[in-house]
Amino acid sequence: MVLALVGPAVLGLATSAVGESTLTGVAVLWGEPLLLLLGVHLALWMLWEHRFGVALATLVGFGIGGLALRRPPAPEPVQDLAPDWAARMRACAAQPADSQAPLRLLSWTLDPARPTPSMAALADQNADIYVIQGLAAPDRAELLAGRLGGEALYLPSGEARLGMALVVRGRFQRCGGDESSWALPLGAPGAGGRAVLTFPEVEGVGVVPLIGVRMPRPGPLGQWRDWPGALHQGAQRVAALARSLGGGRVLLAGDFGVPRTFRSLAGALRGAGLVEADAPPTWPHRLGGLPGLPLHALERTWTGADWTATTSQAVDIGDQPRRPLVTELVPRTGRAGRP
Repeated sequence: MVLALVGPAVLGLATSAVGESTLTGVAVLWGEPLLLLLGVHLALWMLWEHRFGVALATLVGFGIGGLALRRPPAPEPVQDLAPDWAARMRACAAQPADSQAPLRLLSWTLDPARPTPSMAALADQNADIYVIQGLAAPDRAELLAGRLGGEALYLPSGEARLGMALVVRGRFQRCGGDESSWALPLGAPGAGGRAVLTFPEVEGVGVVPLIGVRMPRPGPLGQWRDWPGALHQGAQRVAALARSLGGGRVLLAGDFGVPRTFRSLAGALRGAGLVEADAPPTWPHRLGGLPGLPLHALERTWTGADWTATTSQAVDIGDQPRRPLVTELVPRTGRAGRP
């Protein structure tokens, strides 16, 4: 009975203390939903065996451990890691809203090895801004923009599978120059991490400072030990960029690639005044083409202080490992709805 109570509780408390700074902590955070399911299974088994004390201890132990892992992260001071060009973007980010209309944002990470989803199905989601990772063919982004009557930006990388497509129901502002996007690498070269700043002007909403994100990947086995630190530093760089833009209209969306229980990553972003929208699990939706059980929210959306996320849902489109995340936002001074 003592082991059933103390073991899960100590594991959760210890992992909460070290977070994703160690590979052991990373493994526990990834496996947390399955561990909680194991705890429920063990408790039911003990009830079946009429060992009521052990069942109660198991539920309490796993409950304490689970709550410890989900302890809210403390905001971190923002480091001076913003790129030189960020300060020049501040005036564009400060443009006022055109109205109190809601904004609908869709974020999705695709596996190019799986069938490309229908652009018609994506357009049917009625989003104003799309942040799509892994769209190997730039013409697909243009096709989606055409259906919306808007514009698309396709931002390739060293690997085709890491391309980022940004599509808006409107147009992209150039912020006083010839460029319409600014990229900030995250993590080591080859890790695929980057943040991309754009200023989509949404019809009826106005200019929205948008940072599309893909956090760095672990890379080869020999680099896994450095990956937690790369994640944290990447989040610090994104936080510095968001803070340098000023104001509260910044939106941050994309592929974080890690569970929400990675507290140091979230703490860095909270230090910049960003708030994470509640998100349902998006992965694994499919495993090798077979239905999966989504456990983690890998697509995530963060907002500045001028936004409120009213709804966030994972929708079922296509045969992909992840589900797209659709988040509806309204300015804090308005609560307009959308049919």
